[in-house]
Amino acid sequence: MSKRNLRTGVSIAEPSAGLRRADRVALMLPNIPQFVVAYFGILKAGGVVVPTNPLYTQRELEQQLSDAQATAIVTLDQFFGRVQAALPYTQISKVVVAGIGQALPRHIQPLYGLKQWREGVHAVRRGDVVHRFEDLLGGARSPAPTDATPADLAVLQYTGGTTGRAKGAMLSHRNLVVNAVQAFHWQSDPASEDLTVLCVAPFFHVYGMTIGMNLSILNGATMLLVPRFTPKEVAGIAQKYKPQLFPGVPTMYVALSELPDFSEQPDRPPRP
Repeated sequence: MSKRNLRTGVSIAEPSAGLRRADRVALMLPNIPQFVVAYFGILKAGGVVVPTNPLYTQRELEQQLSDAQATAIVTLDQFFGRVQAALPYTQISKVVVAGIGQALPRHIQPLYGLKQWREGVHAVRRGDVVHRFEDLLGGARSPAPTDATPADLAVLQYTGGTTGRAKGAMLSHRNLVVNAVQAFHWQSDPASEDLTVLCVAPFFHVYGMTIGMNLSILNGATMLLVPRFTPKEVAGIAQKYKPQLFPGVPTMYVALSELPDFSEQPDRPPRP
């Protein structure tokens, strides 16, 4: 007998019919390429994105997924254990699992797999409920855009919950576009063809989503995706790739300024 959703009584082992318009899809991912692909793919198909903090405990995950009435989730193989444990208490009927190793060069992938095994992250078995991210990309055709209107719900962005349980702010397509356009016109210099953005602020937070991801897409910029903020690593990335924009928060800038050799980094060469 398969497990059954404790809230709705719907079997989570039944095959999903696929994403339908207005379905809520959670994204439990760090800043990796799969987040960007899934985010805009969901919107194009008429779904609603529910950004979810990968650091959530099982209980926090259950609360948010249930409150959002999410029917699907895209997550990382490292987080699959928590997602699997939370499934019976949600309406989730489809889990799409991505792996950082998928974006690595082919000759490095076995080493990454060994690292995962040593850390206790085992291969995720596919089935009626669980799908691999790359499998869906390989056999999928690009769906025709839906007839969504600017006022339609696009993202359920949850608050930090500092004054109580986190609440889902309802953001429309118009909200997202206007916010990105406002940020575009706030830029001190016109966007150039070689614009590079250092995307460290998490995309599952509204600031990182708007200024890191959506503004980059609007600018046609190159995104340097950093899954986790580590001052020394971020300083090295900035030194190597010379990004023109680094959306962050004060604690990030302070941590970078306190690096011993931060002030000794040579200035970025002027544009030709």
